Amino acid sequence: FPFAPPGAAAEPHSLRYNLTVLSWDGSVQSGFLTEVHLDGQPFLRCDRQKCRAKPQGQWAEDVLGNKTWDRETRDLTGNGKDLRMTLAHIKDQKEVPPMVNVTRSEASEGNITVTCRASGFYPWNITLSWRQDGVSLSHDTQQWGDVLPDGNGTYQTWVATRICQGEEQRFTCYMEHSGNHSTHPVPSGKVLVLQSHWQTFHVSAVAAAAIFVIIIFYVRCCKKKTSAAEGPELVSLQVLDQHPVGTSDHRDATQLGFQPLMSDLGSTGSTEGA
Repeated sequence: FPFAPPGAAAEPHSLRYNLTVLSWDGSVQSGFLTEVHLDGQPFLRCDRQKCRAKPQGQWAEDVLGNKTWDRETRDLTGNGKDLRMTLAHIKDQKEVPPMVNVTRSEASEGNITVTCRASGFYPWNITLSWRQDGVSLSHDTQQWGDVLPDGNGTYQTWVATRICQGEEQRFTCYMEHSGNHSTHPVPSGKVLVLQSHWQTFHVSAVAAAAIFVIIIFYVRCCKKKTSAAEGPELVSLQVLDQHPVGTSDHRDATQLGFQPLMSDLGSTGSTEGA
């Protein structure tokens, strides 16, 4: 537009159009809203229902006549229609299925809490519920989280329920999204038990190895004391100074693992060779 608000300096001007269309529950809504700013000041507004361009401010209404506003209305109506079609096309192409993950809590008084989480899905409308023997649980036995943005244009949500320990195989999480559906069982907990057994085995092996190394260390020290008693007194004092043996050394070595103990053995071997 070859004009500016009254009092504006002779400099470049900006005319900014902001067209907005709405989508609700997966469908693009009719109508649109347009706001136009000239040099940062409100200049024109097109109501999404009446779809009639209206000047914002007396100065804009005085400068341009009705023909200009009629032309703006026609242009904005066409642009709004194109924008709605573009949004509908994008939404059709952007259907993203959710990633579903089922977890379980530790048992408490014979019960466990199972949680079904769905994340990374679009659009936001999704059905997530717990079923027992294929039948949906009642509403009051389930707890739902809100459907929240995931930070990348997708959404996330969850549902949880309390079940008896040992009946996990009777429960499944049911998910339905964009016409697709799937069921997800509750983890049996065997993986957790197996992991616990491996941890116990690992700790036992480390403890046994540490005790074995301490025994070897003790035997070597006893041999040094015996050989020192048969040799000069100076040699016996030198060995004891370089390798003090105390309760605190053994305790620290057991806590830190193999490396401190092996380094002590290496030092002992070096002294013995010297």
